[in-house]
Amino acid sequence: MKRINSRNLKPKHGFSMYLLCFVIALLSWGSLKLSKEYTLQLTFKIQYVNVPDSLLITSSSDTSITILVKKQGFGILSDHTADHDNILQIDFSSFAHKNDHHMACSSKVLLQALKNQKKITGIESIAPDSISFNYSRKSRKKVPVIPLVSFDTKKQFFASDSVFFTPDSVWVYGSSDDLENIRFVSTKSVHLTALNQPYISQFPLIPSQKTKLPIEIKPADITYVIPIERFTESTVECKINPSIDHLGNEIKTFPGKVSVTYSIGVSRFKKVTDTNFTASVDISKVFGENKAPVILTQKPKYCRIVKISPDFVEFLRIKP
Repeated sequence: MKRINSRNLKPKHGFSMYLLCFVIALLSWGSLKLSKEYTLQLTFKIQYVNVPDSLLITSSSDTSITILVKKQGFGILSDHTADHDNILQIDFSSFAHKNDHHMACSSKVLLQALKNQKKITGIESIAPDSISFNYSRKSRKKVPVIPLVSFDTKKQFFASDSVFFTPDSVWVYGSSDDLENIRFVSTKSVHLTALNQPYISQFPLIPSQKTKLPIEIKPADITYVIPIERFTESTVECKINPSIDHLGNEIKTFPGKVSVTYSIGVSRFKKVTDTNFTASVDISKVFGENKAPVILTQKPKYCRIVKISPDFVEFLRIKP
């Protein structure tokens, strides 16, 4: 007798039929849900555009609106309402004067902006139903710039010339009350480390005092330049120039020369000779009866003095 395999008695397409029924049920449920009406709440931030430069919008102005939109589920999917960005621009020309420092626009303007910019229909309500802004007239004032920038360099590098920044003064715009307290603008406090090449960057400016209303700074940044260069050291012999004291006596020193060790940028090393240095004694700071410190009365501005040897010399007063 032929044996019957029990596996052949199971339905061949049982799982497929189950899956098909599940998908049909899911689609039916989804179709039912999408055919219903839903109410969405959307909030938009107000951005005022084309406001004249002479006006300053105050912080008490309206900054957002909220709308309720009624749509079927299919409409929500096709309209992509939820994908809109949340900025609604309102043109200054849409506003009407209410008094010297207050302007407003109606819900009609808001609805038209929503329709044009966001393509939103089916709006049930809008709150507030109108928006307004308060403003004041801008004043301006010119103030100096103070950069709060410090730096250090890697070994064998230094600033070979003066730090430079531009501009050194700027215009600040704001309410007259706020501008009265602003004496200068500055950068944030910044420290630059281990510089080993010329540095140039821009830094934003901030007002010296906190203000009630926004302050505009023009230009808003400064360009900051630090001429960093590798340096080398050298030594020259420098003659001590004779001098005359308050009694008319000539001051003669022993020795008559000193050694000056200085550091200088490599690019300028060959431009410096001993004739670029002059020395004298400061007899206002006499030690004992006949000893005074040596001072340099002339040196290249891009040199750094490392040491003067000897730094004190004896002197003799010679009467005329």
